[in-house]
Amino acid sequence: MENFLFITLLILFLAGLYYLGVKYLPNERWQFIASIPIKKMDDNRWSAINLTFYGFFNALAYFIATALFITLSGSAGFKFDFLFTLTALILVICVPASKIVAMIVEKKKHTFTVGGAVFVGSIFSPFLVMFTVSFFYQIPLKDSIGYIVPIMSSLLASYCIGESIGRFACISFGCCYGKAVSTLSPLWRKVFSKFNTVFYGGTKKVAYESHLEGEALVPTQLMATINFGFAGVAGIILFLTGHYIISFIVTIIFSQGYRVLSEFFRKDYRGEKKFSYYQRMAIFVIAYSFLIAIFTYDSSYTFNFNIVSGLKELITLKSFILLEFIFLFIFLYNGTSRVTKSSINFDVVKENI
Repeated sequence: MENFLFITLLILFLAGLYYLGVKYLPNERWQFIASIPIKKMDDNRWSAINLTFYGFFNALAYFIATALFITLSGSAGFKFDFLFTLTALILVICVPASKIVAMIVEKKKHTFTVGGAVFVGSIFSPFLVMFTVSFFYQIPLKDSIGYIVPIMSSLLASYCIGESIGRFACISFGCCYGKAVSTLSPLWRKVFSKFNTVFYGGTKKVAYESHLEGEALVPTQLMATINFGFAGVAGIILFLTGHYIISFIVTIIFSQGYRVLSEFFRKDYRGEKKFSYYQRMAIFVIAYSFLIAIFTYDSSYTFNFNIVSGLKELITLKSFILLEFIFLFIFLYNGTSRVTKSSINFDVVKENI
């Protein structure tokens, strides 16, 4: 009953977020949260830095993904101190990787890529799980191998929900955008004639990079949101019912398989290759993950999944402090705009004096 209620509330939350995100975020108003004045100019205006909804939704994605990971892994009996250490190690690798990989592939200093972070994180996470389990539970390293799939399945399901939410950052900023519907073949043009996204605002990436403001585009961000949301919910259901190996496989196939296919509908710059590096990374992650599943899965490792136990690990002061720090750090790291600028003019409203 508790698992059913948990899943139901998660689905309702995502559905409400999807509705509001699709309705409002493509509009010009929903790119910036605030501008902070930093230096006064000669004409009495202030130059300012912009804080964006891109950063807010990325921060929310990391926040919820981490909270879900703690809850799901906690439901399998893993304690917060262990989960905190593992989470911190993964974030230390993945957060910088989201920028470094984008710099290598796209040759841009001020952009981020979730695909690159997932690629790097997928390589290192199984080893981080092994070493962290061995350290905390004082067991030989070879015996910690059997913990990789159950922990990674909770991590992947949580990641899928996080990426589903994080795609709203892309809708707000107008990045990761699709091709113009008018440029598609007749069949795909018919499919996307009503199911599309239109962006407004000259400071959105879709406008200044490809001059597609006001054009009907393939809704790649929305498609990603739905795909990752479905994969995440399915993965959580399978995990909580004890089918964590199937959860692991389902989340990998849906998340990385979608990444390969969706690239064919994207218009934003993805590097010089026709079959992009991000598609190659996704294929590698699928193959690598299947090898991990084949060589590390041990059916003798059984867990009694109890969502109430997981929530007890989540609702602690230490957990709240961790989640708050993650939200604020990601919001400032990703939300401080480096590709837009603003100026502010302050005046007195005399009739209100």
